[in-house]
Amino acid sequence: MIERSIPFELGGTAELRFALTGTEATFSVPARFVSTAPKRPAPVQTPGGAAMPEVPPARLSGRA
Repeated sequence: MIERSIPFELGGTAELRFALTGTEATFSVPARFVSTAPKRPAPVQTPGGAAMPEVPPARLSGRA
């Protein structure tokens, strides 16, 4: 569904890979559908005590 929706509804590309280590995906969408998301709470601690890396979130919209 994702591989079909992004190209046809947004004019972007979607590639899904089902690796032994888990599902991997690459998405490319036109900039007009991307905006920044609201601030997130403090980073989550991993079981070993290290903070999870902070990745800037993005929000996508399927409306033209």
